[in-house]
Amino acid sequence: MGATDDTADDLFWSMVDVSDGVLEDFPDDVLAHLTKGLALNKLGRHDEGFGHLDEAVALARKHLKEAAGAARALAGSGAGQDRGDLRELKRAAALARDELRAASEVAHASKGVAMHYMRRHREAVSHYRRALKLNPRNGVTHYFMGCVLDDMEMSTTSVKHFSRALRLECRDPQVYHRMAHALNNCKRPREAIRRLAEVLREHPGYADAHYEMATSYATMKDYRRAIECYKRAIAADPRHKKAHEYLGIAYMAVYRDDLARPYLERALELAPGDPDVLEMIGLLDD
Repeated sequence: MGATDDTADDLFWSMVDVSDGVLEDFPDDVLAHLTKGLALNKLGRHDEGFGHLDEAVALARKHLKEAAGAARALAGSGAGQDRGDLRELKRAAALARDELRAASEVAHASKGVAMHYMRRHREAVSHYRRALKLNPRNGVTHYFMGCVLDDMEMSTTSVKHFSRALRLECRDPQVYHRMAHALNNCKRPREAIRRLAEVLREHPGYADAHYEMATSYATMKDYRRAIECYKRAIAADPRHKKAHEYLGIAYMAVYRDDLARPYLERALELAPGDPDVLEMIGLLDD
């Protein structure tokens, strides 16, 4: 999937860190289970991770019930009670409600990421939807929703989520790259190029952006520009297997099989036994 690299992990943890400042106020027991669950999911131990996330939400519900019960009890015990105490208990109940929403949001988003890792895409979508219902202004969750929808070939809908992520100030280069990928899947290469140009102005060495721009030009059959962009991707990352592979294919498209072979052979070195590369090399041999 497109959301399994280190950049995506960093994005997810940034989502956890900026959950409206609520996490820092979590009780130790809720925070401990959330942290443990997130860490286990990142290690691929999803069953254990889900157990801790569920426990975090259960504990948050317990704190909410206790705070609300205390507030009701004091309010019903008579007008002679100290108003300051009553205000403090109401404040505790409000914080507990925020705590429950934030814990539930993080738990569902984390489960969505884990389901996406396991390619259980429909379940991932379900969890992301629940997270977004709890906090529709979390740009990182919109980014992850966009990724899973694009992987499900629902690219038109995924573009809407990427756009939402950008409007909510989730402007990591990966967001632009994945949005451009979805736009290319929608046969909207010119829009993809505009988005990629934005990110390359600030991150000129971002190999995946050069590769995706090459894909845009290849979609328009502008192979001269596609070849230039594939070469830039390789210059930025000499081990970019797909850039080598598709540069070879681009050279084949312009009948320069002599230039195509070295790049296809290098792609095969980077991914031994890759059937697509072997097929292209077979075409050259024929």
